[in-house]
Amino acid sequence: MPFSHSLDRLVVTASDRHAVANAGLLLPATLAAHLDIEGAANAVVDLTGRPGHFRPGAKVMTLIHSFLAGGECIDDADVLRCGTTEEVIGHRVLAPSTLGTFLRGFTFGHVRQLDRLSEIALRRAWAAGAGPGDAPMTMDIDSTVTQVHGKAKQGAAYGYTMNRPGKVGDSSSLTGGAMDKPTESKTPRRRPPYPAEVRERSVRLVVDHLADYPSRMAAVRWVAGKMGVHWTTLHHW
Repeated sequence: MPFSHSLDRLVVTASDRHAVANAGLLLPATLAAHLDIEGAANAVVDLTGRPGHFRPGAKVMTLIHSFLAGGECIDDADVLRCGTTEEVIGHRVLAPSTLGTFLRGFTFGHVRQLDRLSEIALRRAWAAGAGPGDAPMTMDIDSTVTQVHGKAKQGAAYGYTMNRPGKVGDSSSLTGGAMDKPTESKTPRRRPPYPAEVRERSVRLVVDHLADYPSRMAAVRWVAGKMGVHWTTLHHW
């Protein structure tokens, strides 16, 4: 690998066309290929009607491998386009601008689709032998309480702490690491309504998948989990 340098710059030029950046991604890329994570993402993540909706699997895998390579922002995914890295990780690497368009298309309901994808990946990994088998296993499940900037934000609601979702700095936000108790009100608070597009998409999915389930209620429960809405709400729609 020849290089040239001066007092104010250093330029490195690769003489081997087969040079690969972050070859350590080979192991997780091989695992992802065996579990078909890209195919699962194509089946589960549905951004129909939004920019960047086509073939989400490659976009999801690009983001995952970027994280594994130490990426902290969308632009860091560009490192995967170096050399022949794309051939090693086994999927098309998308440009940071394409990833940004893809991520901006997500609503709270679409994020729940990624929860479903995580569930599929874990189930496949366990079936492939990654689970504990017959050995005992301890699960330590924690939750994260995150402050939101506005009561109308998608997904904002009361948690088990009963802390009100509110703006930074007001009496309903987190202050000093302590939880503020909600004040009593004669008027019951209602959760923000779901966006119209989530409602329309959810109803359409139920109609499209009725033939795949033994009852309408079964289809409703499946779509509710996919879209991140409560099944009773979807049944009312």
